[in-house]
Amino acid sequence: MGNFYANITVATPRAAALQILGTLGRTAWVACTPERWSIVCDRECEGQAPDVLASLALTLSTHACSAALAVLNHDDDVLLFGLFEQGTLSAQYGWKTWSSPWKVPSTSRSVFRGKVHRAFQTQRRPAVARPRSDALRSVLGRVATVMAMAEHQMLAAELGMPELSVGAGYRYVGNDEIPHGSRTDFVHT
Repeated sequence: MGNFYANITVATPRAAALQILGTLGRTAWVACTPERWSIVCDRECEGQAPDVLASLALTLSTHACSAALAVLNHDDDVLLFGLFEQGTLSAQYGWKTWSSPWKVPSTSRSVFRGKVHRAFQTQRRPAVARPRSDALRSVLGRVATVMAMAEHQMLAAELGMPELSVGAGYRYVGNDEIPHGSRTDFVHT
């Protein structure tokens, strides 16, 4: 069994994110990074419903008047990204393992990266070399459950996004099982 997490990175201070979530009556863990982003791990989004995650990301981007990047990792088999700008879905990207039946958006990685860089005004970083799927199959074998998280890690590095968001979800933060931080980095609403 792989990882199951969902979070939203929004370009707003933590105090603003907490105020928006409080107004909405949401239960969440919220971290703030030195780079100016808040990472929201909402309890309701843990249900792995892309529509619930998209709705909250859209609302956060509207109320914060800034970009919001929603991420959903389903069983380390599927990784979905949605970029929201001031209440509008402006780009989607998806990645999945060779065995996943999920459909993912067809936007190319490079087009998606460009849109995220523009929305968050981050510096373009070189693409991280991605191993070929067949090489991953032979090398990782049964350890393939880390693939979506590794993909998230690579894309976050390319985008200049906070490493703290990789692997962070409501349940993982609550259990202090975050690969790049700890529960003390987050505030609970």
